Amino acid sequence: MILSRPQLLFSTTACARTLQAKTLRKASLMDGLIMLQIRQGDLLSETTEGIVNPANPRLEHEDGLAGHIVRQGGMVIQQESDIALSKQPVRQINVGNAIATGAGSLPYKKIIHAVGPVWENDGEAKVAQLKSAITNSLELAG
Repeated sequence: MILSRPQLLFSTTACARTLQAKTLRKASLMDGLIMLQIRQGDLLSETTEGIVNPANPRLEHEDGLAGHIVRQGGMVIQQESDIALSKQPVRQINVGNAIATGAGSLPYKKIIHAVGPVWENDGEAKVAQLKSAITNSLELAG
């Protein structure tokens, strides 16, 4: 998981080029069962079991990091996202929620697509949505 801009959930500014990843913060959660690292670099160069994609509510993986993930992992990631959306009553994922798909040809067990808030006003509500997105992502990772 990579966080390079505080207003976004798990993102990278260097998704299209390889950088030596730099660890910015580490935390142990749930009595050491989960190790959370905030790193800066190319998310797809990380050796890990899964990654978290900062998704839009419609799971349209066209641009930015999401587009990079699909271009590298294959359209099956978008297809699995579309199937997950077809099971939702309004064909979108609510802010604060997350879904998991396979990783296509990427070397991960799964990709978690988390919908975080867009930061404008109403900081308390946005913090609650961000906490929800992180909690839901960790549950799916478990």
